[in-house]
Amino acid sequence: MSFINLIIIIIVVIIVIILLIGRLLEDRSARQLLSLTSLPSFSKLLDSMINDSKGWNAFMDDPEPEKVIPMNWVHSTLELERLILLKVMIINALRPERTLYALDMYVTSGIIMAITITFITIIIMIIIIIIIIIIIIITN
Repeated sequence: MSFINLIIIIIVVIIVIILLIGRLLEDRSARQLLSLTSLPSFSKLLDSMINDSKGWNAFMDDPEPEKVIPMNWVHSTLELERLILLKVMIINALRPERTLYALDMYVTSGIIMAITITFITIIIMIIIIIIIIIIIIITN
């Protein structure tokens, strides 16, 4: 095997490795990804991208990536609101054209949580009022 063939094979292997680990990111995406991984919440993100390249490639190809983000790098006890915020940050870094949709998902989940909390509060208040009415009726 000639030296030139060996160089060509090495270059092809390097390109294949880069494509398997992840997509060739724009400079902006690469900088944002590195910035994210410096934060404690994202400390396991790069490991996930290396170990789950199939999932991350699917994320990069999906027309609605905010719905298919591999989340195996996130602690399982994280509350929903924070989990969605992490997703928004990932979308903004890697698929910035979908940031608006990810933010909509974040806002919608917040509204749903607020409505749920309000509904539960109203139910509790009604139960308390019913108990007070029953106590008033019983004592009279």
